[in-house]
Amino acid sequence: MNTVVGSVLESTDDKAAENAKVNVNNAMNNLRSAIDSCETSVSNMQGIYKNNLVPQMQKVLTNMSDSLNQVTNLVNTLSNTVKNVGVVMEGVGDTVSGTSESLGQIKDVVDNISAKLTDLTEKLDGASEEEMMDILVRFLGGDPDSLGAYFASPVTMETIAMYPVATYGSAMTPFYSTLAIWVGSTILVALVKVKASPKGLENVQSYQLYFGRYLLFFLLAQIQAAIIVAGDLWLLKVNIVEPGLFFLAASFTATAFSLLIYSLTLAFGDVGKAVCVIVMVLQIAGSSGTFPIELLPDTYQKIYIFFPFPYAIRAMREALAGMYGTAYMEALAKLSLFMIEGLLIGLVIRIPFVKLNHFVEERMEDTELM
Repeated sequence: MNTVVGSVLESTDDKAAENAKVNVNNAMNNLRSAIDSCETSVSNMQGIYKNNLVPQMQKVLTNMSDSLNQVTNLVNTLSNTVKNVGVVMEGVGDTVSGTSESLGQIKDVVDNISAKLTDLTEKLDGASEEEMMDILVRFLGGDPDSLGAYFASPVTMETIAMYPVATYGSAMTPFYSTLAIWVGSTILVALVKVKASPKGLENVQSYQLYFGRYLLFFLLAQIQAAIIVAGDLWLLKVNIVEPGLFFLAASFTATAFSLLIYSLTLAFGDVGKAVCVIVMVLQIAGSSGTFPIELLPDTYQKIYIFFPFPYAIRAMREALAGMYGTAYMEALAKLSLFMIEGLLIGLVIRIPFVKLNHFVEERMEDTELM
């Protein structure tokens, strides 16, 4: 531009001046383009600085700060570890000192034992067989009588009875009382007629006859249970912790047994009586009354839960020796299931067998044996 202005000042020609004007305009346009390009470049540089350079630098500084914090923590931990190592080394030093002292004591003991063994060997060399035994006993520092008693019974047992029962007879009372109640109910159905006669009654229902006759068996079974419990308490002098609960268990058992036996006899007649006897025999052997059920054959271990004896015996044992949790109530609850079973047999299952039993009874009467 300086060159063009100088040529214009020196020139007097109009054409030259016109050319100079054109050149100045072109130069100004080029200058504007250069300035615009610079502005664009500066804007781009500002964007790169703000959007890329500054965040990256900030991230680097943050990472450096975190690293410095970690290094500080590591140095602190290392310092504490070094202190602990110092404590441990002090303990190791004490241990080594103690071990050295212990080894010295062990050495003294070994020397002492060695001296005693040497002395024992010298004494045994010139001793007879009887003298050898005396020398050995004196060397061991024991009394022959005490040593003999120890080797005869090296273990001493102390038995702590949680639910003590005074005698074996008392322990067997629940089993034999339960058996007596079952036998008594069985004898009742053999002595007393189980089938009620509807003569003289109007519109009587079968369930009314069933319960009407059973009331007699119920009353007699309760009397039997009371006599059995009274004999246990005052005649046999059985030690019972809870006499009231023992009588309740016996009364509950008498109800369940009499109802079941009465229903079996009413539904199946003499066959039902035979079933009662067979069930009694099975329960005597496999009801866990005399031995734990785990000691009996597998057959009894599988079927005993279906008999009423185990639950009646368990309830009476609880009352005799002492209550444990809810075992007493659980036994009575399970025993009540046999009452429900008796009701089902007597009221429902026996209905299809009524005509058959009637036919069998008539034939038995024809034989004049009954």
